[in-house]
Amino acid sequence: MQAIAHKREFLYLSTSRLHRGMANLVQTLKTSKAIGSLMPNRFTLFMPPARLVNISLDERLNELGASGVNLRFSSFLHSRWKKFKFWPFFMLYKKRLLKSMVFVRSWRLCQGLIRHSIPHVFEAHETDPILEAGADGINLLRHAAEAGIVRWVVAISDSLREELIKWGILAERVIVIPSGVDTGYFSGASPLIPERIKTPTLVHIGTVDRSRGEDIIKGIAERGYHILVAGRNSDRLQHSNIENFGLIPHNRVLSLYERAEIALIPYQPGLSTVNSFSSMKLIEAMACARIVIASDLRPIKEVVTDGKEAMLVPASEVSAWISAIEKVVKDPDFGLTLSKNAQKRAQFFDWSHRGKCILSLYDKDNHCKKALLF
Repeated sequence: MQAIAHKREFLYLSTSRLHRGMANLVQTLKTSKAIGSLMPNRFTLFMPPARLVNISLDERLNELGASGVNLRFSSFLHSRWKKFKFWPFFMLYKKRLLKSMVFVRSWRLCQGLIRHSIPHVFEAHETDPILEAGADGINLLRHAAEAGIVRWVVAISDSLREELIKWGILAERVIVIPSGVDTGYFSGASPLIPERIKTPTLVHIGTVDRSRGEDIIKGIAERGYHILVAGRNSDRLQHSNIENFGLIPHNRVLSLYERAEIALIPYQPGLSTVNSFSSMKLIEAMACARIVIASDLRPIKEVVTDGKEAMLVPASEVSAWISAIEKVVKDPDFGLTLSKNAQKRAQFFDWSHRGKCILSLYDKDNHCKKALLF
């Protein structure tokens, strides 16, 4: 990856904990690795201390596909300081932050930066944290954007961007940069075999609860389909046709996709972030050239087109999911076409591309369309 000539240091501030297996941690680390590769020796990711047990820091970063990230721990980013808006951290590092390119995805950190008048880019993933304070939170973000303290608000979906603009955030300050994927890694998945599509294995990776398709997965299993499930709370799914792996390291995700032909992305309308999410698991399944069947929700429609890169079905209707699976079983060539189109589409979401888009936001006189390359 070619380095980008920026004289200033890039500081990514995060409240994620390295010992937790959340998707936001993976996204933070992958984005950091992409930016760090573009800015060797001038990038630092600050995080709260991790509780690593029976594993070294390097081993943990390797598990998460983020080896080589320049990481520094600060106890002042621990959640115990959130009610103080992380005041000690900003007092300690304020001079350095004022000289640097600063990036956060935590609304609480964004508030701290605003209160200390430190210019930065804020990546929004959902509206709930901002709305906790009602109009005060919205007004704080709006005024900070108008004053240039929040230089850009990065929304991870078009629908989230529209919501932020409805709040009165300057449209020219809100840009869409979706989640990403390591295309080089995931495109190495073993290719689909047409004969196996006729008796497919299905896979679902990610947190399991009712808002993320628990009932859909159970319903499909009850119709006799073998499903591989991995993720937080996946032990809730108990069925003879469900092979449960629990929470797995990110570097094991590819091996599960290789065992399956069809990837299920069954987000439900009751999901708290239903109008704003950007599914990393969707893009990873696409990069693996798996046949994707997903809920017909707007954030998913922003990434794939029904009948071209995926099959999109009514989120809560088990019968619609079964029908989509049966269509692929009866017509494996159609499934292969979907998978090839999906893999081609996934190339637009590579982490390196995301890193370049984020860095472009710090260029002088940058305009929205300069970074909106997806």
